Amino acid sequence: MNKGKVLETLEQLPNEFSTEELIDRLLFAEKVERGMQDVEEGKTLSLDSAREQFRTKSIDTNKHCGVIKLKDDPLVIQKRMRDEWN
Repeated sequence: MNKGKVLETLEQLPNEFSTEELIDRLLFAEKVERGMQDVEEGKTLSLDSAREQFRTKSIDTNKHCGVIKLKDDPLVIQKRMRDEWN
């Protein structure tokens, strides 16, 4: 991360924000940067490769799949999250 990215993140925050919110956003930005770097360096797996690795280690991936029950409509949650960033 560089100073420019930190300043960009600060600009996206409202005038009043918590330290926790700033740290969360900086950590998120850093994770996205790392993920993009991994993609550029070819450090990714296809879905089929990941499934094969789990299968060969006798891990039941279906056991960890499921449905998340939300109180609000997912589109409402998504809009709220987008609005937070503006």
